Amino acid sequence: MASFGKDPSNLITAPMKVNGQSLDFEVDTPGMTFTVIPEKVADNLKNIELKKSRVDFKSFTGDAEVMLLDAEGNPVKAMLKRALYIPSCPYDIFSIKTAVKNGAVFKFKEGESVMIKDGTTFNIDEHNRLYYLNTLNENTSFSSEDKEIVNMSLLKFLRKKASKPASVAEKPGEEFAAEENSSNRDQTDVGPRPTSEKELGEASTSDKRSVPTCFEDFSTAKRGKHAVVFNSKWKRGRPWLKYTPGLGMFCEFCQESDKRPFDREVWNKAPCKRIRLESIQAHEKCVAHIDSVKRKAEARAQPDIAAEIIPAVSFQTMTKVFACLYFLCKQRIAHTTNFEPLLDFIGFLGDKLKEKVFVGRNAHYTSRKSIQEYLKCLSDVLEKDILEELKSSQQFSLMFDETTDCSVREQMVLRARYIHSVNGNIEVRYLKIIDCLTDIHTLDAETISSIVVKYIEDLSYKHLKGIGTDGAAVMTGRSNGAIKRIRQKQLSAQNDEEFKCEAVGCHCTAHTLNLASQQAGDHISYIKKFKEILRQLYDFFDNSAVRSAGLLAMQKLLGCPERKVLEPSSTRWLSIGNAVLRLKDILPSVVCSLEREAEERGNAVAAGLCRFLSEYEFACTLLLLCDVLPKVNVLSRVFQNSSVDFSTAMQLKQSIVSMLESLKSVEGENLKALDSFILQMENAGITIKYQRGLRQDCSSREEAKTRFMRNIKGPFLEKLLANIDDRFADGDVLGAFSIFDPAKMKFHEKEYGNDNVKMLIERFGGFSVDQAILEWGIYKQFCHDNLLALTEQQILEKLCSGKDNLSTVFPIMSFMAACYRVLPPHTVDCERDFSQMKIIKTCLRNRMTETTLDGIMRIVVEGPTVDKFPYDRAVKMWAETKNRRLKLD
Repeated sequence: MASFGKDPSNLITAPMKVNGQSLDFEVDTPGMTFTVIPEKVADNLKNIELKKSRVDFKSFTGDAEVMLLDAEGNPVKAMLKRALYIPSCPYDIFSIKTAVKNGAVFKFKEGESVMIKDGTTFNIDEHNRLYYLNTLNENTSFSSEDKEIVNMSLLKFLRKKASKPASVAEKPGEEFAAEENSSNRDQTDVGPRPTSEKELGEASTSDKRSVPTCFEDFSTAKRGKHAVVFNSKWKRGRPWLKYTPGLGMFCEFCQESDKRPFDREVWNKAPCKRIRLESIQAHEKCVAHIDSVKRKAEARAQPDIAAEIIPAVSFQTMTKVFACLYFLCKQRIAHTTNFEPLLDFIGFLGDKLKEKVFVGRNAHYTSRKSIQEYLKCLSDVLEKDILEELKSSQQFSLMFDETTDCSVREQMVLRARYIHSVNGNIEVRYLKIIDCLTDIHTLDAETISSIVVKYIEDLSYKHLKGIGTDGAAVMTGRSNGAIKRIRQKQLSAQNDEEFKCEAVGCHCTAHTLNLASQQAGDHISYIKKFKEILRQLYDFFDNSAVRSAGLLAMQKLLGCPERKVLEPSSTRWLSIGNAVLRLKDILPSVVCSLEREAEERGNAVAAGLCRFLSEYEFACTLLLLCDVLPKVNVLSRVFQNSSVDFSTAMQLKQSIVSMLESLKSVEGENLKALDSFILQMENAGITIKYQRGLRQDCSSREEAKTRFMRNIKGPFLEKLLANIDDRFADGDVLGAFSIFDPAKMKFHEKEYGNDNVKMLIERFGGFSVDQAILEWGIYKQFCHDNLLALTEQQILEKLCSGKDNLSTVFPIMSFMAACYRVLPPHTVDCERDFSQMKIIKTCLRNRMTETTLDGIMRIVVEGPTVDKFPYDRAVKMWAETKNRRLKLD
């Protein structure tokens, strides 16, 4: 075991052997980069010149036998286990960084800069270069040839380029000694390596040319007759040069750009102690320094970023930017692709918004990510206000429905109906649109209920009074429907056993009315066929521009209104009523156009439609539906009003039912004009067919009309009225609210209304039954004395609005009136949301995410006009979301 001091003489001064094979060296100057190549691959890598590139020699490792000098100058042989190639010479001999990069694995002793590998120990200096070898092979003897090799200068050996791969030699010094005595010795050789400062000086004096030593880093190395004195003239034209007395020379440009010339610390963190002009000139030519000078020039050419960046953007500017995005969303315009062009257009008009936002240079805030952040803040402001109002209300109901968008994804809209805590008005607000099948594959009652429960979990369950749906089985199932599951969750979430509230499930009245009329028509075979003919007639003209043009020409010829056939749809509640009214106005022109298509073009479909439309029963049925469906549509339109409540809906329903009852015995206005209508068709050249085989005389017409009244009109009206009564029958809970109708009150009965009050209190909680019945008795007498002149709707508004202090005098009755008013009579608002969704999410925007769709929907449905939105709140929310490079002033 031998230890060596940190002295240049301790560096490698002899050729290496890898796996017992001699090594072939190729030297590249300047920098003298060379590599160690095992003989097994030397044939393929003969005479390689490594310029500034690196070659992956990960596989070129083995046991390297090296010759060293100890502190006294004695040669020592050492074996490096699994040695790697030498990456550069003389500065980075056995560079740890390069060795690790090329596959070496090193382990350090704890608390020491000692590396252990296969039992061989290396000490490492602060620059990650190996200068010490503590572990040597035992019993190593040196021959005279070895000593001669050790005394040889390493620089002299490296400057000797081999012309062919070195052969295997028994003694490592033989080849080297031969080269030493050859006539082709490098003229720049300085002879044997000096072992002391005295010898170093003598060698420098005897040589006519100065040869730089390999060890510029060490202050102990002197330069012969050259004095180690810094000349201030060297700084001329070199603004990067910095000299520190007692230390050495530095390059300020390399320090600023953190460049390491020749992968060393010299000139950067460590000084160059070779105070020579040659050293400065050599540094100027190195790649690292040239790159640092280039970077410095580029930095000077550019303005000072720190001085030019405005660290703050105007609050008013960001307000306008948010307003631009709000305008695009409010108008349902594609916002991500039109946002920046809109800013450019505004800049063209004079307000350079885009330039004002670009003050950060590296933070423009016009990317798609930033746009989505703006949209979320705008939407969150609206949602926060809605939820705050909803939480402040003591009673609310939910409405939800689902549909499929253009990308065939199930979307469910969730809305809330509540009484405003300030003005007492009914509010119906949009809450959220949810992609139902994001994490699941089946839309069932459990899925729907879990989605609703998850969204309203921050709201109070005891304030939930009603749940409105379209009446589908998955929603209203008695044992496993979505409403049933939400009720179970509501009951389990309430702690007060005595005053628990259970929401009422409400079937949409608009859907109910549509189903009642649709099923009544399907019950009559001829009316069912009539609706099919309406659809075929629409498709016949809608699918052909030529036929539509022919119909228009026929209408001009006959003097009929120039109108198209409307589309009947079973899902659009008013469409069939509107379709029959339109067909009544243009029926003569339609029949004539069908006749022309059948005769001139031989169209069989036109011939069949013409034959059916020319029948007497078709004209009678058309006029009957023109009498009935418009009245049903009036009721449907009332049901579609967002502010309508159950009391108003039920009162209007009863009025429409009375009118339909009268049509059973009295002909409607359109059916009364049947004869004039038939005459109008005959004047247009249309032959009316009463029945096959019968002549067109008065007796056949009367018989056909009697048959129509008996087989079509009577059964249809009876079935329609029966369906309405069945589907609109008051349930137990809804029927109990009749106590607010003064027309139904039985004041002479002392016990009247007690059972209804008990039922409502047990269902909605909040008060004890005894207190409620006591207050009901007082209210009943008060109503008899003061409120008989009012309608049920007016009484409910008085109790809920706080006017006349009725809510203070009768708190329980006011509570039950509020519960009645918030019950959702329909889900029409959800249907309107679906219409907006189809306008927003089109085929061209089919990849729109749930978050984006929800934000735009909220802006379109609930957002105020562009000039009334509180942009300051949205901008502050955006600024506080995270630390941004632009700060608002």
